[in-house]
Amino acid sequence: MTKELAHIPGDAKLVITPSGEEYKRIREIPETLHVEVNSQMYGYFDEFVVTMLEVLSKRWQTMDLVSTMQEVQRTFFRKRMDILGSLRRRTRYRPCTISDSLSSLPRLQKTEQTSLSGP
Repeated sequence: MTKELAHIPGDAKLVITPSGEEYKRIREIPETLHVEVNSQMYGYFDEFVVTMLEVLSKRWQTMDLVSTMQEVQRTFFRKRMDILGSLRRRTRYRPCTISDSLSSLPRLQKTEQTSLSGP
């Protein structure tokens, strides 16, 4: 995956992966926002993605991408206090780790939607 991402050097990239050593090299790729979902959250990954889409749909016009991912982290934590609360008391637990090699704070931009249906 890192080879493919490296071929897109100037564009901002949002990469979401499970946590693990095999994904650490993604941090070295220029213009990448890397969200690592912690292993204790794998069973809730679908819910994490739904939360991310909810926050993106509400905040994409007003927040940069890094702030949006931080909001996803906070929102997911609030939604899953039942399991995350006990983890947080034992450790400084976060549902995901956010790191970046961005040179600026990218924002999502509205573009014309391309229709996939025929004429």
